[in-house]
Amino acid sequence: NLILFLVLGVAFFTLPRWLGYDPAAPDFDATLPRSGLTIAAAAVWLAMAVWGEWQLVTQQGRWLWNVNLVGILAVLIFAFHPLYLLLDRERQFPLRQLAALIPQVRLPGEEVVMVALSKTSLVFYSQQPIVFRARPDSAIEYIEDRVKTQPQVETVLIISPEGNIQRKLNLRDTQYRTLGQVRAYKLIRVAKQSVVEANP
Repeated sequence: NLILFLVLGVAFFTLPRWLGYDPAAPDFDATLPRSGLTIAAAAVWLAMAVWGEWQLVTQQGRWLWNVNLVGILAVLIFAFHPLYLLLDRERQFPLRQLAALIPQVRLPGEEVVMVALSKTSLVFYSQQPIVFRARPDSAIEYIEDRVKTQPQVETVLIISPEGNIQRKLNLRDTQYRTLGQVRAYKLIRVAKQSVVEANP
Protein backbone atom coordinates (compact mmCIF):
# COMPACT_ATOMS: atom_id res chain seq x y z
CA ASN A 1 0.00 0.00 0.00
CA LEU A 2 2.71 2.46 0.94
CA ILE A 3 4.58 1.86 -2.32
CA LEU A 4 1.32 2.38 -4.22
CA PHE A 5 0.72 5.66 -2.37
CA LEU A 6 4.23 6.86 -3.30
CA VAL A 7 3.78 5.87 -6.95
CA LEU A 8 0.39 7.61 -7.14
CA GLY A 9 1.81 10.71 -5.46
CA VAL A 10 4.65 10.97 -7.98
CA ALA A 11 2.28 10.17 -10.87
CA PHE A 12 -0.14 12.97 -9.97
CA PHE A 13 2.72 15.40 -9.32
CA THR A 14 4.12 14.81 -12.81
CA LEU A 15 0.74 14.41 -14.56
CA PRO A 16 0.75 17.83 -16.30
CA ARG A 17 4.10 17.00 -17.96
CA TRP A 18 2.86 13.92 -19.78
CA LEU A 19 -0.73 14.97 -20.34
CA GLY A 20 -1.43 14.75 -24.06
CA TYR A 21 -3.30 17.18 -26.27
CA ASP A 22 -7.06 16.68 -26.28
CA PRO A 23 -8.82 18.28 -29.27
CA ALA A 24 -12.08 18.26 -27.33
CA ALA A 25 -10.46 20.32 -24.55
CA PRO A 26 -7.47 22.06 -26.14
CA ASP A 27 -6.82 24.32 -23.14
CA PHE A 28 -6.97 21.54 -20.55
CA ASP A 29 -3.23 20.86 -20.55
CA ALA A 30 -2.68 24.50 -19.55
CA THR A 31 -5.66 24.79 -17.22
CA LEU A 32 -4.90 21.68 -15.15
CA PRO A 33 -1.52 22.84 -13.75
CA ARG A 34 -3.02 26.24 -12.85
CA SER A 35 -5.87 24.56 -10.97
CA GLY A 36 -3.49 23.00 -8.44
CA LEU A 37 -5.55 19.80 -8.38
CA THR A 38 -2.66 17.52 -9.30
CA ILE A 39 -0.56 19.03 -6.51
CA ALA A 40 -3.44 18.50 -4.07
CA ALA A 41 -3.83 14.86 -5.12
CA ALA A 42 -0.07 14.25 -4.96
CA ALA A 43 0.10 15.85 -1.51
CA VAL A 44 -2.70 13.63 -0.22
CA TRP A 45 -1.11 10.43 -1.54
CA LEU A 46 2.33 11.35 -0.20
CA ALA A 47 0.85 12.34 3.17
CA MET A 48 -0.89 8.97 3.32
CA ALA A 49 2.43 7.25 2.59
CA VAL A 50 4.12 9.13 5.43
CA TRP A 51 1.24 8.42 7.78
CA GLY A 52 1.27 4.74 6.84
CA GLU A 53 5.04 4.55 7.41
CA TRP A 54 4.58 6.16 10.83
CA GLN A 55 1.92 3.56 11.68
CA LEU A 56 4.36 0.77 10.82
CA VAL A 57 7.30 2.33 12.70
CA THR A 58 5.19 2.77 15.82
CA GLN A 59 3.92 -0.81 15.43
CA GLN A 60 0.37 0.26 14.78
CA GLY A 61 0.14 -1.50 11.44
CA ARG A 62 -3.27 -2.90 12.29
CA TRP A 63 -4.63 0.62 11.76
CA LEU A 64 -3.39 0.86 8.17
CA TRP A 65 -6.94 0.42 6.93
CA ASN A 66 -7.59 3.89 8.40
CA VAL A 67 -4.85 5.28 6.19
CA ASN A 68 -6.40 3.66 3.12
CA LEU A 69 -9.89 4.90 3.92
CA VAL A 70 -8.90 8.45 4.77
CA GLY A 71 -6.57 8.66 1.76
CA ILE A 72 -9.20 7.51 -0.73
CA LEU A 73 -11.87 9.81 0.74
CA ALA A 74 -9.49 12.79 0.74
CA VAL A 75 -8.47 12.24 -2.88
CA LEU A 76 -12.11 11.86 -3.94
CA ILE A 77 -13.12 15.07 -2.17
CA PHE A 78 -10.13 17.31 -2.83
CA ALA A 79 -8.93 16.06 -6.21
CA PHE A 80 -11.10 13.68 -8.22
CA HIS A 81 -14.43 15.51 -7.84
CA PRO A 82 -12.95 18.96 -8.62
CA LEU A 83 -10.99 17.37 -11.47
CA TYR A 84 -14.19 15.91 -12.91
CA LEU A 85 -15.89 19.32 -12.71
CA LEU A 86 -12.89 20.98 -14.38
CA LEU A 87 -12.78 18.43 -17.19
CA ASP A 88 -16.54 18.70 -17.72
CA ARG A 89 -16.24 22.48 -17.91
CA GLU A 90 -13.38 22.31 -20.40
CA ARG A 91 -14.96 19.66 -22.62
CA GLN A 92 -18.67 20.49 -22.44
CA PHE A 93 -18.85 24.25 -21.93
CA PRO A 94 -18.06 25.14 -25.58
CA LEU A 95 -20.62 22.61 -26.78
CA ARG A 96 -23.32 23.95 -24.47
CA GLN A 97 -22.66 27.50 -25.66
CA LEU A 98 -22.82 26.61 -29.34
CA ALA A 99 -25.75 24.26 -28.82
CA ALA A 100 -27.78 27.15 -27.41
CA LEU A 101 -26.99 29.10 -30.58
CA ILE A 102 -28.06 26.43 -33.07
CA PRO A 103 -31.86 26.78 -32.69
CA GLN A 104 -31.51 30.56 -33.03
CA VAL A 105 -29.60 30.55 -36.32
CA ARG A 106 -30.70 27.36 -38.04
CA LEU A 107 -32.75 27.94 -41.17
CA PRO A 108 -35.72 25.72 -42.13
CA GLY A 109 -34.44 22.44 -43.56
CA GLU A 110 -30.81 23.33 -42.86
CA GLU A 111 -28.74 20.45 -41.51
CA VAL A 112 -26.15 20.63 -38.75
CA VAL A 113 -23.02 18.56 -39.32
CA MET A 114 -20.37 18.04 -36.67
CA VAL A 115 -17.02 17.27 -38.26
CA ALA A 116 -14.01 15.48 -36.72
CA LEU A 117 -15.61 14.85 -33.33
CA SER A 118 -18.71 12.90 -32.37
CA LYS A 119 -20.08 14.71 -29.35
CA THR A 120 -23.56 13.23 -29.03
CA SER A 121 -24.25 15.49 -26.05
CA LEU A 122 -24.69 18.24 -28.65
CA VAL A 123 -28.05 16.69 -29.57
CA PHE A 124 -29.17 16.85 -25.94
CA TYR A 125 -27.99 20.42 -25.42
CA SER A 126 -29.41 21.79 -28.68
CA GLN A 127 -32.53 19.60 -28.95
CA GLN A 128 -31.79 19.54 -32.68
CA PRO A 129 -30.90 16.71 -35.07
CA ILE A 130 -27.15 16.58 -35.65
CA VAL A 131 -25.23 14.62 -38.28
CA PHE A 132 -21.88 13.33 -36.98
CA ARG A 133 -18.96 12.64 -39.26
CA ALA A 134 -15.73 11.72 -37.47
CA ARG A 135 -13.65 11.94 -40.65
CA PRO A 136 -13.60 15.16 -42.70
CA ASP A 137 -13.64 13.20 -45.98
CA SER A 138 -16.81 11.47 -44.81
CA ALA A 139 -18.37 14.86 -44.04
CA ILE A 140 -17.44 16.11 -47.51
CA GLU A 141 -18.98 13.04 -49.14
CA TYR A 142 -22.14 13.49 -47.09
CA ILE A 143 -22.48 17.15 -48.08
CA GLU A 144 -21.84 16.29 -51.75
CA ASP A 145 -24.65 13.74 -51.56
CA ARG A 146 -26.99 16.28 -49.97
CA VAL A 147 -26.33 18.71 -52.84
CA LYS A 148 -27.91 16.10 -55.11
CA THR A 149 -30.67 14.83 -52.83
CA GLN A 150 -31.62 18.11 -51.11
CA PRO A 151 -30.88 20.86 -53.67
CA GLN A 152 -33.60 23.16 -52.33
CA VAL A 153 -31.55 23.82 -49.16
CA GLU A 154 -28.39 25.58 -50.27
CA THR A 155 -26.49 25.88 -46.99
CA VAL A 156 -25.35 23.69 -44.12
CA LEU A 157 -24.25 24.47 -40.57
CA ILE A 158 -20.92 22.94 -39.56
CA ILE A 159 -19.46 22.60 -36.08
CA SER A 160 -15.81 21.67 -35.94
CA PRO A 161 -12.54 22.53 -34.26
CA GLU A 162 -11.38 25.73 -35.93
CA GLY A 163 -8.29 24.30 -37.63
CA ASN A 164 -10.24 21.56 -39.39
CA ILE A 165 -12.39 24.00 -41.33
CA GLN A 166 -9.50 25.30 -43.41
CA ARG A 167 -7.04 22.41 -43.22
CA LYS A 168 -9.38 19.44 -43.60
CA LEU A 169 -12.43 20.89 -45.36
CA ASN A 170 -10.26 23.19 -47.49
CA LEU A 171 -12.55 26.17 -46.96
CA ARG A 172 -11.26 29.72 -47.14
CA ASP A 173 -12.63 32.18 -44.60
CA THR A 174 -14.32 34.07 -47.46
CA GLN A 175 -16.39 30.98 -48.28
CA TYR A 176 -18.27 30.71 -45.01
CA ARG A 177 -19.83 32.83 -42.31
CA THR A 178 -18.85 32.31 -38.68
CA LEU A 179 -21.97 32.29 -36.52
CA GLY A 180 -20.26 31.52 -33.23
CA GLN A 181 -16.96 30.48 -31.73
CA VAL A 182 -16.24 29.19 -28.24
CA ARG A 183 -12.62 28.26 -27.57
CA ALA A 184 -11.57 25.75 -30.22
CA TYR A 185 -15.04 25.11 -31.66
CA LYS A 186 -16.59 27.08 -34.50
CA LEU A 187 -20.14 27.11 -35.81
CA ILE A 188 -20.25 28.21 -39.43
CA ARG A 189 -22.76 28.47 -42.26
CA VAL A 190 -21.46 27.51 -45.66
CA ALA A 191 -22.99 26.89 -49.05
CA LYS A 192 -22.96 23.16 -49.74
CA GLN A 193 -21.77 23.87 -53.27
CA SER A 194 -18.73 25.69 -51.81
CA VAL A 195 -17.75 22.53 -49.94
CA VAL A 196 -18.04 20.53 -53.15
CA GLU A 197 -16.01 23.04 -55.15
CA ALA A 198 -13.30 23.23 -52.48
CA ASN A 199 -12.88 19.44 -52.57
CA PRO A 200 -12.99 18.33 -56.22
